[in-house]
Amino acid sequence: MGALSILHWTLMFWLILFLPFFWVLKKMGRSPLWGLLAYVPIANIVLFWVAAFWRWPAMETTQEDLETFD
Repeated sequence: MGALSILHWTLMFWLILFLPFFWVLKKMGRSPLWGLLAYVPIANIVLFWVAAFWRWPAMETTQEDLETFD
């Protein structure tokens, strides 16, 4: 069993970086393809800021929705 090549390391890095973006964006109700911006150097920082101010579906619950859980 030899050492991993640069291709293996690159693929692992891409998966480790893309999967969290994919899951978070999917939970936000956005297209997971926005996660591709994680690979663009300045766009990934902009994506974090934009995502912070997007409307999140979980944040749009009303007081009536919360009372149904009691």
